[in-house]
Amino acid sequence: MLDTVHWRELPRREQSRRVLIDLRSPKEFARGHVPDAVNLALLDDDERHEVGKTFKERGKAEAVALGLEVFARKAPLFLTAVENLTSQGGELFVHCWRGGMRSRLVGMWLARAGFRVRILRGGYKSYRREVLTALDHLALHPKLVVNGRTGSGKTHLLEELSKEGLPVIDWEGLAHHRGSAFGALAQEHAPPTQQNFENLLAEHYGKVCHHKTLLLELENNIGPVKVPCKIRKSMENSPMIFVSRDFNDRVNLLARIYCKDWDSQREKEFVENVALLKKFIPKRDMEALQEAVRERKFPYAIGQLLTLRYDKAYDKSLERYRGNAIASFNLSREYKQAKDFLHSTLK
Repeated sequence: MLDTVHWRELPRREQSRRVLIDLRSPKEFARGHVPDAVNLALLDDDERHEVGKTFKERGKAEAVALGLEVFARKAPLFLTAVENLTSQGGELFVHCWRGGMRSRLVGMWLARAGFRVRILRGGYKSYRREVLTALDHLALHPKLVVNGRTGSGKTHLLEELSKEGLPVIDWEGLAHHRGSAFGALAQEHAPPTQQNFENLLAEHYGKVCHHKTLLLELENNIGPVKVPCKIRKSMENSPMIFVSRDFNDRVNLLARIYCKDWDSQREKEFVENVALLKKFIPKRDMEALQEAVRERKFPYAIGQLLTLRYDKAYDKSLERYRGNAIASFNLSREYKQAKDFLHSTLK
């Protein structure tokens, strides 16, 4: 009988080499998967559709027979892929959607081929239940929230504090997006799907959940993904640290972030993203902004974006949460004081 293991019993990927094979179709995998899983689909998307159609029209037996016939043709390539994945050692685990037929069939076949393999009980469906439970716990976890205008250096501050051992949740790092209309610029990776964002968030929470209070930035929509509603609500009711920075410092900081490695493609993306703000910025100012970008007058363009759009939007939020503030710092002059305060508060 094949050995099974619950998700909670799975060794952490930072502590043990594990080979985690997701047998679901590519579309299922793309929608959401365990962060380090490798997709070796038992059936591709078209094959899965045909098997499903056969099940509806002819019944389970014929659908299973078709599935086995399709997999038999790709079995040699599948086996080679498994051998390559396990060539450096490590424990082998397989899973499908519910830990059902796909997992059992492949698990038995791999076991007979000489692999020591275990099935993840309940499959990806069970894993997602664990993720949602973790996010519910995160919503209830005490938080200290950093709030401030665009360009104040909130993310940089949190990154430094994370390296110094404070329990930080970096929304933008998990989302591979900085949250604004320009948030995808200069990102090395594409943003995850909503499910994968939540999976990454739950995994990160597992690393910091033993701390009494978590440090994070007030966020809601971060490009294509969204902070879960319960967590957003809990942040809105949490104590906050308000940070600011001198205007020119903010402009220069944003220029370093968004305008590095500038090329024609970056210019095209920037001009297109400026156009997304047309309902907030008068036509004449919009044309001047786009021209400034083409002429690489970045400080002017960024200053105008802050003045015409972003400061107005952030100031409404800052005023709304003014009563949550327990401290405020101008990071142009009080960076060290802000760090010392957060260390002493969260120790």
